[in-house]
Amino acid sequence: MAAQVLGRSPLKVRRSATDPSAADAVEMYREAVRAMKALPDSDIRSWGSLSRIHRDFCPHHNWYFLPWHRAYLVALESIGAELLGEPDFAVPYWDWTSYRQLPPQFVQEQHQGVENPLFHSGRRMGPNDTLTTVLMPFGVDAEQIFGQGNIDDILSADTFQLFGSFKNAGQNDTDPSWQRRRGTGAKLEREPHDYAHGGVGGDMGNPSVSPNDPIFYLHHCNLDRLWDFWNKAGNPNEADVNWRDFVFVQNFPLADGSASADVTVSDTEVPENLGFVYDTGLGVVNIGAASQNVLSPQPRTLLQQTFAQQASIAAATDFPQLATEEFMALSQEVAFSQERTQRIVAFVNGVTPPDELGIGVRVFLNCPYLTPVTPVDDPHYAGSFTFFVDSEHSSHGDLSFAIDLTNTIRRLALENELDSDQFNVQLVPLTYDGQVYDGAIEIGEIEIAAI
Repeated sequence: MAAQVLGRSPLKVRRSATDPSAADAVEMYREAVRAMKALPDSDIRSWGSLSRIHRDFCPHHNWYFLPWHRAYLVALESIGAELLGEPDFAVPYWDWTSYRQLPPQFVQEQHQGVENPLFHSGRRMGPNDTLTTVLMPFGVDAEQIFGQGNIDDILSADTFQLFGSFKNAGQNDTDPSWQRRRGTGAKLEREPHDYAHGGVGGDMGNPSVSPNDPIFYLHHCNLDRLWDFWNKAGNPNEADVNWRDFVFVQNFPLADGSASADVTVSDTEVPENLGFVYDTGLGVVNIGAASQNVLSPQPRTLLQQTFAQQASIAAATDFPQLATEEFMALSQEVAFSQERTQRIVAFVNGVTPPDELGIGVRVFLNCPYLTPVTPVDDPHYAGSFTFFVDSEHSSHGDLSFAIDLTNTIRRLALENELDSDQFNVQLVPLTYDGQVYDGAIEIGEIEIAAI
């Protein structure tokens, strides 16, 4: 069954939706969406049915996030090729690093005098908006999240879980129930993935209905492209059998609509084996995905602050911990070693999200002058997270976010700002338009770990 949903020939090329030479790819995608929307809702290949597949099966904030969405994209592509009679049909990608607006084909209600199937009503992001105007318009948050510097930092991750999100710590087998059990969202997922969903808004901001918006698939295609790029830079995928041998059971419809297929995670690792390649990866040998996989090292706790009852975060909330000798020694090693040794990562665990949409949390370290308006280009800034959840995807205190502190520690060490015996993680919740958020966000634990 996996071969039926995944394997095909000839090799298709996925191209940037905003590249003028790829206009034909966007037009073919438009017609594929139109064809899927025209199918009866009872057809498992219909637009609504595909959206419900995401609602019912998608994993977020765990290590199945990337392989599941790769298989989901391939299923859409196979269906589109079948309906159009175009074996070369390939989903284009939205490269939000180089183009911060929605692609122009997605913002007009009509196309050539008829309804435009790529337009989706209710978006927060309008035709003239950019990711900058919808995310803290008076700051530089969009550049920190989607800019090339941050993408390079994401691509510098040297283990699969630090790149593609962490497994649930309790997982010890491949039982299907682990597919949607929360692990911890790493930077690729918690920053560009989650913030693009929230920035576009409307259905895109809700995981139960986000694939209703046709921009969804281009967004995920770009994330998938980054996984391919990371592998082709020589980074291997996860060796744990609970990742490689895991089966997504009957999640993905076959192109002819006859059934849904099982897909094993290891079947998704090499795009070329699935029948596609990215225009940015043409002719590049996939060294990482083709090499022997490597076990991701497990986090080793250095500092830990657990709250008997969840702690609330407000305008700018400090969570100081007494720095141990082990932590201080490792932070100095991380800061000044010429060779890559270990990373220091903060795990913000047991998070209960706010009731409102459009809320982000900035993370700082040891900032003595922190206020809600301290910008993200401040040297104490370490990262941020937002909430791509709904009642069907989250329960009380089940979210966890991993923030790599290594670069911030290096900056602060060079300025002699790590000499104190206090190590202070600081959280600042803000609305997307830069206002102080005064609603309820609660956390259960802050753990500082070495990886």
